[in-house]
Amino acid sequence: MTTIEFAVDDLGNRLLQDVTFEGEEFDSLTMRKTSDSTMLRNVQFLNCTSGGAAKIRKGVFLQDVTFDNLDCGDSLYISSESVICGVRISGRHPGTLLIEPQEPGTYRMIEFEEGETLVDVADYQGHVVVIGVPGRNVRKDEDRHVTIKSSWRASVNWEELGLGPASFWRLNLKKLSLCNAEQGVFGLPNPKDVDRYEKVLRERESLESAGVVFDG
Repeated sequence: MTTIEFAVDDLGNRLLQDVTFEGEEFDSLTMRKTSDSTMLRNVQFLNCTSGGAAKIRKGVFLQDVTFDNLDCGDSLYISSESVICGVRISGRHPGTLLIEPQEPGTYRMIEFEEGETLVDVADYQGHVVVIGVPGRNVRKDEDRHVTIKSSWRASVNWEELGLGPASFWRLNLKKLSLCNAEQGVFGLPNPKDVDRYEKVLRERESLESAGVVFDG
């Protein structure tokens, strides 16, 4: 088993940088802030496996970090209360990427400059849930991912459009509400589930006809 070893700077901060792990097997990839800062900078995990969960907790700094085909069970969890910049997830594994607030009751989404890529999921084949990161700062595949905004809850006449509480759109709006987040990026249903996929696309057309702008 490979163990991650952080360097410690003069201020006591833990730092892992300029490292590529390829084909390595980890007992666990859970990282959390200790009493001082924990930072990963320019780190790549390529075709690695983890016997335990892969979780990045609140307060960890992630800058230019790649998870490519990380086989870590069901999901990779990253707190949107960590500091994320240039995090890239790609490949078939894990099955789900989940980025959401660790402490939703006190969460406040931060605005970033347009064009700054915080998260890149364009080449990731698993299911995507990114809550609390501005959609314009997520590089995505427009055919597979969509930005949903909490403001639609009040601005859209859902009953008139015939979209009930169990619709794809309203279920994800509820997730935003539970996480106290203004917007998020969600994976569309798998096209292999033809009926559900086509239904969601038809509902999207209805939303666009009603004036909803998918601009994130």
